[in-house]
Amino acid sequence: MSIKLINNIEQVSNNREYCFITLDNKEIKFKTSIDNDDLLIKNLKHRHNCCYHVKKEVGEMFFIKTLSGIIFNPNNDSPSYRAQPWKWSKVSKKVYELYLKFLNTKQQRLYSAIGKMI
Repeated sequence: MSIKLINNIEQVSNNREYCFITLDNKEIKFKTSIDNDDLLIKNLKHRHNCCYHVKKEVGEMFFIKTLSGIIFNPNNDSPSYRAQPWKWSKVSKKVYELYLKFLNTKQQRLYSAIGKMI
């Protein structure tokens, strides 16, 4: 949604839709118009979230947890593995969709293919 200002300068709204995917493949969806929204910050820090995508008015962005080029593998149940300082890395839509398929099927070959694409 664009807002027309008095001086005819168009301003794009900052509304965004977020969808986080958890370790047990559940979706957490919400909308916000503020980047530092408490719900957004909570989900970005939550260790049980594997990936997420953001829908904005002008496009989408996709993110997967990574650590030094290693993609987060929810099949690794080690507490020390999950406690690592994982970072959110922006990925292509294709990589994101393959990762979602990996989360659903747990096929190791998909995990390996994604690792080669990043």
